[in-house]
Formats: sequence, C-alpha cells, structure tokens
Amino acid sequence: MARVGDADVFSQTGRNDPCPCGSGKKYKRCCLGKVSAQA
Repeated sequence: MARVGDADVFSQTGRNDPCPCGSGKKYKRCCLGKVSAQA
C-alpha cells in the first residue's frame, strides 16, 4: 500500500488505474487531488 507521500508510485499511476493507496477507487477519484496539492 502506498501513502500519499510516495510520489514515485503515484506519478506512475494512470488516472483510471486503481489507486495505489488500496482504497479500491480509481486514482482520479481518490488521491489524485491530494498528490497534486502537495506538488
């Protein structure tokens, strides 16, 4: 399971791929906004 601070994992994740945080949601509906805000 990746955390929001793991930029390498999240930068390689496509918008429609399952979120690497393990929530089961699509990345764009879960952590995409959180990672963009930290960058």
